[in-house]
Amino acid sequence: MFLLDTNIFIQHDHYTPLDIHVSIWKLLANRNQAINVKSIIHVYNEIDRNNKALYSWAKQQKANGFFIDTNLESIQQEYRRVVNYVEETYDDTNSRDHFLNTADAWLIAAALHYGYGIVTYEKSANGSKKEVKIPDVAEHFNITCLNFHDFCRQHNITF
Repeated sequence: MFLLDTNIFIQHDHYTPLDIHVSIWKLLANRNQAINVKSIIHVYNEIDRNNKALYSWAKQQKANGFFIDTNLESIQQEYRRVVNYVEETYDDTNSRDHFLNTADAWLIAAALHYGYGIVTYEKSANGSKKEVKIPDVAEHFNITCLNFHDFCRQHNITF
């Protein structure tokens, strides 16, 4: 099982619109049972409500249980672990605050709780202690983190 980052939805909406690339959006909606993907409610909350097509799609997926709630105490405990690690490891306050005040830290916490991987287009900061990036924090916690293309290759998904 993998959790999808916000940028997966935004990038695909920009480059592969819902009305043209239906098969990709079916995969993202988990209608393709070959692989199990979900996301978290914080990702849903980051989707721009002004983007009517994407927001409508996300709202439908939310109603189908696609976006996992993170209210479980065990996920919140994992979130506190992530916060502690980020605050102790990264120097730049703005980068830390951005990471901790978006869906990013919650994605890591949910992945830790459920034992899931993460799919994101975010790239590693290559050991920089100034930029907090999902792949770097995921690596620290031994969470598999793939970009969408590697995810598709690993699961033999073609369109």
